[in-house]
Amino acid sequence: MKVSKAFASLPEFERRLIEEDKAAATVVKYISDVRIFLSWCAENSVGGITMPVLRTYRDFLSRRRKESGCNSVVISLNRFFRMFAASEHLHLRTVRLQRRTSLESVFSREDYKAMLQKAREMGNERAYCIMRTLASSGMRVGELVFVTVEILSSGICFVRNKGRAREVFIPPAVCALLREYCGRNGITSGIVFRSKKNSSRMMDKSAIWRDFNRIREALKMPVNYVHAHNFRHFFAKEYYLNFKNLPELADLLGHTSIETTRIYTRTTMAEKMARVSALNL
Repeated sequence: MKVSKAFASLPEFERRLIEEDKAAATVVKYISDVRIFLSWCAENSVGGITMPVLRTYRDFLSRRRKESGCNSVVISLNRFFRMFAASEHLHLRTVRLQRRTSLESVFSREDYKAMLQKAREMGNERAYCIMRTLASSGMRVGELVFVTVEILSSGICFVRNKGRAREVFIPPAVCALLREYCGRNGITSGIVFRSKKNSSRMMDKSAIWRDFNRIREALKMPVNYVHAHNFRHFFAKEYYLNFKNLPELADLLGHTSIETTRIYTRTTMAEKMARVSALNL
């Protein structure tokens, strides 16, 4: 496939992804990954895209990214070439990932309580409510858009993400907390965690990250320890520790494969070391 032809196909690629109901962030990522690859081709005077070219680019990426990051780009490229160069058999294998045997960087219940306390001390009610919502439901940060005033009476939130729909359950105590938050902030309908500029849109994720990062810094916790997705990990691990029901946890998290959920059955390296030491052999 000619590089010039690939560049010209990008608008059509975007249109088809949107027609497939891909999430907006997914569309942006796919387009960006392909455009960066094509720019790399142009910079290296590559006229035609072949399998050797794709393997060279994968090797180039693998020296600069983690395996998971490299694979995410490979998936984007394969999606593009499957649409526009299927007859040329341009398809890369992903880099084989070593299976993780430990679950690291998930904060403890004590850390969680400390973060909630610090948010209150800092007067950041919004961050406190978001942390409670994420940790008690296991939802993704982008799914906060489905947390509306209307669902707080039942606590059942219908979430649509990645082409799938599922029920997310928010505990009564957290629903009561959110109703109080809405009352104090004059929110009578629609999205609870809304943008200040546009009440029909969810607040920017970067604002959530900044709130969490201030709390992390105040507690002197490690960098990347307090991020929104880690509250989902925290929920999953706590749920499994308490109920040991992996299929149910997979349903709650919206995983299509139970193997994805199985990671939460693993212990940390510190926990493994403590257990090995406890053998006293």
